[in-house]
Amino acid sequence: MEVKSLIEVFEKAGAPVVSDAMGRAEPLPGILPVDPGQRPVAGPALTVRVPPGDWLLAIKAIDEAREGQVIVIDAGGPGPVRKAVWGELASHAASVRGVKAVVIHGYIRDVDGIRELGFPAFASGTTPSAGDPGGRGEMGVVLDIGGVRVSPGDIIVGDANGVVVVPRGDAERVAAKALEIHELEARVRRHIVEKKTTLHQALVELGVLGKVR
Repeated sequence: MEVKSLIEVFEKAGAPVVSDAMGRAEPLPGILPVDPGQRPVAGPALTVRVPPGDWLLAIKAIDEAREGQVIVIDAGGPGPVRKAVWGELASHAASVRGVKAVVIHGYIRDVDGIRELGFPAFASGTTPSAGDPGGRGEMGVVLDIGGVRVSPGDIIVGDANGVVVVPRGDAERVAAKALEIHELEARVRRHIVEKKTTLHQALVELGVLGKVR
């Protein structure tokens, strides 16, 4: 399956279904969208690792990103250095570049402007304080975010529920399973309406659960 088709499946399914398709995989811990109503978004990861509050390499990644990629920044996560490595200007530049989204294990600021812009952004927390352009860090490396591995090219799927990571080698298998689950859920909804039954009864009648005891 082409990458474009995979992305379409993941965005149709959303993060919860994709998690289910990977055996209830854990999300990136504590990372949520700045827009509580964030619709599903997906794309291959461009990875960046920087020290807390050091934003120079984070914005340089925008120049290196290809259209449709998701920039994933490990800035040390939530901690005592409450300095943002990303804001509205970076979001604006990334949007113009065709970047799909940004995911930050660390802090972000200018969330009102980012929401108004409509750029999908996910982070561990918000702060009004900017960091400094120290320029340290590395790009295109494997990240370990709270025990979840993120490699360059892995598919990132995020929405209002959080962010899950699909290893690129598993993408086709996970996409097929996610589509199967998505279609099953649609069948369950129709069954509830058409048969005027409960969720539990629908799951039993469709063979998802065993017989009612």
